[in-house]
Amino acid sequence: NLSNEKTGPVIVKLGAGERIINAMRIHESNVEVLTYCCKVVKQLSFEEVNCMPLMDRGAGEYILGAMQRFSKDRELQKISCAAIWNLLTVEENRTKLIGMNVIRRLLMTIEEHKNAAEVQKNACGALTNLAICRPFGEYLMTLGAGPLVLEILDTHQNNASVQYVACRFVWALIYKRNNKQTMLGLGATQKILRAMDNFPQNASVQRDACAALSTLVLCTDDIDVDYDFWGMGVGQTLLRAMRNHNSVETVQQNACLASKKLALQTTRKVQFVRIGLAESVLTAMDNFPNNRTLQRDACYTLYNLAEADENKCTLMRLDAANRII
Repeated sequence: NLSNEKTGPVIVKLGAGERIINAMRIHESNVEVLTYCCKVVKQLSFEEVNCMPLMDRGAGEYILGAMQRFSKDRELQKISCAAIWNLLTVEENRTKLIGMNVIRRLLMTIEEHKNAAEVQKNACGALTNLAICRPFGEYLMTLGAGPLVLEILDTHQNNASVQYVACRFVWALIYKRNNKQTMLGLGATQKILRAMDNFPQNASVQRDACAALSTLVLCTDDIDVDYDFWGMGVGQTLLRAMRNHNSVETVQQNACLASKKLALQTTRKVQFVRIGLAESVLTAMDNFPNNRTLQRDACYTLYNLAEADENKCTLMRLDAANRII
């Protein structure tokens, strides 16, 4: 409870790391002590500056050992996964934990605690920090991470925190990889849209679901099958997210990226403008003029939409040219 952004590094420098690991070593058969130690590691490792010192003192090794010895203890698994999630934010720690078989441990935890929402969320978060690294993401797919995360989206479809973390995991598995067609075939798009439908007012769900959609829609260039993303309701869902969260920059940025891809792929560019999605993109440009990524993707969306003759006059009436200039 003493740890925060300022005090955490001081606590670690005072020797908290060594004492926590020593306690885990001495009391390796006491699940209560181990759970409290994992809580301390989780809290201290929330500050990235503490992650490497804690790993150097053996935090990863002892946490994974505790997870293996008490694999059925839900509370320990929940806290341990959260601690591992934090430790994996540092690139140097990822290689070390991979060498300790962290992936298999996390996947086993997910399998053993399928109905425990907090365990699923924290394990997904930890795996996401691995999946964003290309070799680890590809390896996760070979171990069945794709179907597993979609099963989590199904099992915990009424839990907002699980949904947004799982959506982020889907994004990480697909981003800049060849896993897109596999995820499409497993119904990833429909599950992401369901999450957005179930939690329309939850900015975190909308943010990470839009990011996942942007990677799924992009992949139509890479596959032979024609996926009707518009027919699935992607356009209407993006529009709702942008209208409901017009002041949330991350939602707008991810939605603009997804809109760019949708406008590029769809043959319904006129309908895109008619439902009001172009207006929402222009509003995002107004609201966040200093966000370079958002401005880039918004301009590219307008570029794609302007290819349809019927849209040209409409976009001019919406003052699109002035926004672009």
